[in-house]
Amino acid sequence: MRISACLHVTSETANLAITLRDGGAHLVLCASNPLSTQDDVAASLVRDYHVPTFAVKGEDHDT
Repeated sequence: MRISACLHVTSETANLAITLRDGGAHLVLCASNPLSTQDDVAASLVRDYHVPTFAVKGEDHDT
């Protein structure tokens, strides 16, 4: 199953992403709100869990 998710990237949604991945889903995650993104969580999803995550705290159209 392939899932793309646009969510707040927080520790709570990271648990959801990890659970979906562990259940066999191919998951890609992007931030729905750059102001709520937790950079350490986004980095851990990529580094430790191999979940492609596109999220940077404070990102806007100019950066």
